[in-house]
Amino acid sequence: MSAPRSNVAPLTISDKEPGGIPASSIAAMKAGLATMGLPDLDVVVTDDFVATVQDRTEDDGYHDDRNGGSVAARTVTTSVGEVVVVANWRTLSTLTDAEVERVLAHEAGHASIDARGEDAWGDVRARFPGHYWNFQVAYGAAVAIDEYRCEAAVYEAGYQLERGRDDESLADDLFGLNLRLLTADREYQTHLDVAHLRDDVRHAVVFNLRYMGTVAARHLHHDPIDPPRLNRYARENWEKLVAPTWERFVALYRAVPDAFTPWPSPAATDASVAVVDLAHDLTLSFGFEATEDAFWIRMTDPERQARLNRANGEADLLGLNA
Repeated sequence: MSAPRSNVAPLTISDKEPGGIPASSIAAMKAGLATMGLPDLDVVVTDDFVATVQDRTEDDGYHDDRNGGSVAARTVTTSVGEVVVVANWRTLSTLTDAEVERVLAHEAGHASIDARGEDAWGDVRARFPGHYWNFQVAYGAAVAIDEYRCEAAVYEAGYQLERGRDDESLADDLFGLNLRLLTADREYQTHLDVAHLRDDVRHAVVFNLRYMGTVAARHLHHDPIDPPRLNRYARENWEKLVAPTWERFVALYRAVPDAFTPWPSPAATDASVAVVDLAHDLTLSFGFEATEDAFWIRMTDPERQARLNRANGEADLLGLNA
């Protein structure tokens, strides 16, 4: 490994000299692994996260801006076939020890999946030759399924909701989804570039698929989603954008095992591919429709105005229009 370029040199949590990392954080990491039955899993803690992942995987293209937020850790299979968790100390240092423990418990799930070679994206690209939209949707579903499996295991082990998964955060995320779709539609009226619009909507669809995997885990293994608990605008966003396909997604996830239950290939890939048809209907609920060679706006003017009214109403509620 190249020399560290940061204040915290890459180290394994078994090191006797934890450097700038508090002993309580090291203990929390070990507790998360032990709880999930993988006490000897290799973990590298660094505050040069991207460079360390790139070094371990020999993938210079890796970046950490997934989903628009910071990455706390990533489980990787190295160039020599070893499964290692790379922990991002810049992010973990902002968390409580309990939150750090939960992050490592979650990553233990990824390590378990990776060690068995249960690759959810498998031959997804080959199943959709020349169909970029469906390939991207199935790939996003594969990521969501892995996240669901890890979160299901974490909840079953007794951990509570992670930060950003409560009802208030769900309402905020639904507000963001509605705003993202409105923005894509509005910007299209300016640039009139269908390919640009298609990409904007595809990103929203894939982002939502990944996000809803963790929501489904919460729903089935911890705290069921109850829309009446959300604010009125979030309830309407849920009803219009998510509810039309929610029960079908829940049925799919109900058949998915947690990360520590073997799920031989190609079951995970088959489940990812099955999401493609669901995602078509999800995209329709978002107000758009995509095929490989065409793209349509299916949002009517009254629907567009209703969405704008919801966005403005919730922005007032959140004090964003002040």
